[in-house]
Amino acid sequence: MINSKEHWYKFLLNEILTGCENGKPDAIKDNKLSIVTFNYDVSLEYFLYSRLLKMSYFQKGVDNFARDFLENLDIEHVYGKIRNINRGNYDGYGSNSGGEYNNSIRVIGERGANIQNIKDKIRDSERVFILGYGFPEENNNFLNMEDIFDVIITDNRSPETFRVSLKKEVVITNTGDSRIIHSYIRKKIEANCKKSISSFSARIKLDEVGNLTISTKTLEESMGSDFNFS
Repeated sequence: MINSKEHWYKFLLNEILTGCENGKPDAIKDNKLSIVTFNYDVSLEYFLYSRLLKMSYFQKGVDNFARDFLENLDIEHVYGKIRNINRGNYDGYGSNSGGEYNNSIRVIGERGANIQNIKDKIRDSERVFILGYGFPEENNNFLNMEDIFDVIITDNRSPETFRVSLKKEVVITNTGDSRIIHSYIRKKIEANCKKSISSFSARIKLDEVGNLTISTKTLEESMGSDFNFS
């Protein structure tokens, strides 16, 4: 199903496996990863199950550390998913006999029971990677995306000396350097600065904001070269 050698899933898998070398297969359980996706498909789940469960390295007697990791991996589909994937049925993904299809599909504007849980995950996270997202306003409002850009301002003696950093580390792909995405991020940061200091009126330069990384490369190129997940 995933044919491209440069598909970003492989970079995610490499990060999941980091630290598991040198006889430490149980280290895979140390990953603190939550994924929020707007996609209906479950190709990411399929990819991770089909790769990790076939790695004998993680099988130690009756224990299978990869299986334990996958069964606890949190992947939230904002608008539902076409079917459930688990260790018992992942081999059927993409076939007509691969299990029952899910009837929980929703469209933009329809709120599922998992929305508050998704908001809480975004709010409580220490690091946020936003990959291939165009920041449509309805989804932004839906999930309180502006909270991601909460700021810390230091050296605020004058507008010329303001130093702005985000409270959490935020990494974003903006392939092609879209002005719409650039403008949304800047406006949200400036609005949050204004909340902190009412006299704030400076125009933010995004490349000077601490804890913010924006890559204008493709998703695969960004994952392979610009982003540090460690």
